[in-house]
Amino acid sequence: MPHKILKLALLTLLLMLLLSQVSGAQTKPAFTESDRAAINVYFKTIHANTAPGSIDRTELPLAVEQSLAPGGRVPLQYEKRLQRVPEALRSQLSLISGDYEYYMLGKHVLLARKGTLAVSDIVRNAGYK
Repeated sequence: MPHKILKLALLTLLLMLLLSQVSGAQTKPAFTESDRAAINVYFKTIHANTAPGSIDRTELPLAVEQSLAPGGRVPLQYEKRLQRVPEALRSQLSLISGDYEYYMLGKHVLLARKGTLAVSDIVRNAGYK
């Protein structure tokens, strides 16, 4: 009888361990609060030191804005407009897996998967708040 209880306890522990690893593997990276603060400070500084008419402040179409949300994807027609964040900012942000990259699109900073451009997280209107 004690062996059965021990075996059941070990199987339960093993199952719980496997489930925690599977659920942990499915989590997507996200911006931390310090990342968000660094991004906003960086872009506020850029905006303050740039001539007023030289910054493109046009809004993206509503359909594009809606697709730029966690779980969404960068629309095909906007893939070529993506830019990697400058190294000066990137060095201030959290380290992320090699599958993800920090991008800029319009006034937003995205954290997206490189191959699919699936959006994991976004900082909207960076430096404008």
